Amino acid sequence: MQLRRLLVSIVLVVIALMLGLALGPGSAESMYTVESEPATPVVESTRVGTPTQVKRNATSWGYAADRNAARLEVIEPWLRSALSQVCRTRPHQLTGIDFGADQGYFSVELAKLLRSVDHCDAHVVGAAQVFAVEKGGPGGTLWSKTTNATSILVSKLQSLLPADVEGYLCPTEVDRATFTTVAPQCQPSVQFVLSMLHWVRLVDGVPGLCQAVCGMIRAAAVTVLELPHPRARRTYGESRYRGWYRYESNLTKLLEGCVVKFCPRCSTVTWIGQTPWGKGLFRELFALSNPCWLAPTEQGSTAACLRGLLGCRKIARTV
Repeated sequence: MQLRRLLVSIVLVVIALMLGLALGPGSAESMYTVESEPATPVVESTRVGTPTQVKRNATSWGYAADRNAARLEVIEPWLRSALSQVCRTRPHQLTGIDFGADQGYFSVELAKLLRSVDHCDAHVVGAAQVFAVEKGGPGGTLWSKTTNATSILVSKLQSLLPADVEGYLCPTEVDRATFTTVAPQCQPSVQFVLSMLHWVRLVDGVPGLCQAVCGMIRAAAVTVLELPHPRARRTYGESRYRGWYRYESNLTKLLEGCVVKFCPRCSTVTWIGQTPWGKGLFRELFALSNPCWLAPTEQGSTAACLRGLLGCRKIARTV
């Protein structure tokens, strides 16, 4: 009997040593380091979407129009439901930021959503506002290298925004501080960060990604975040997202790790779907939510904040 116990003890020690080697410095546990352990946030990771394949339709336009239609089909029903809750936090002005707006397709669609949210009439103060953040440069027509995306963006905002939504152009380059410092000061209701985070300077490695994600959660009631497929190749910023996925290629678990280790309480991560992007690949869409978000009390405060920090200017209408 004693010999059997001794053998069992030896086996257990060997297993423990093997696990210790497997979990060495490259393990998931070692990905996240913080000086002090924050209070455990509320984490909700829910897969509520399904892969979506949508062909280009008459209302889809902009760079990769067929993909835009697929992305909107995933985003719209979820965001419409979320906004119906956001607008009830207290009476406030609904505002949305579209980071990396390119030609403005999602800026325009966000504007339509902000003005048509169910059950919000009694809770909305003033006109809804949309802020299209776009540095500009070549890329207006399928990356033609000749047409400036900003010129198309301004034209689309002038002609396609709903009449009762104010549009703003923010011609600035985004970096990590935009998410960690600027946006939290300005408190938008909604943020779109669609397939652009891998373009952003200083969002490097898992720590850089987590800092940006937590900044998004602090800033807005809801952020829709789109991330590239881990196996995507020959994409701008590939070296950056390779750093994000170095230890964890399951994007839901990766974002959960950010939330648990770095983000404030009342942080939620929800997987809302995926859309095709290249041969056999896709991009995943997540909602980062802050149920404890408090809307600004002063009408126009978000616009004033973004004018000062990102140089946003109001777009004059042509129709």
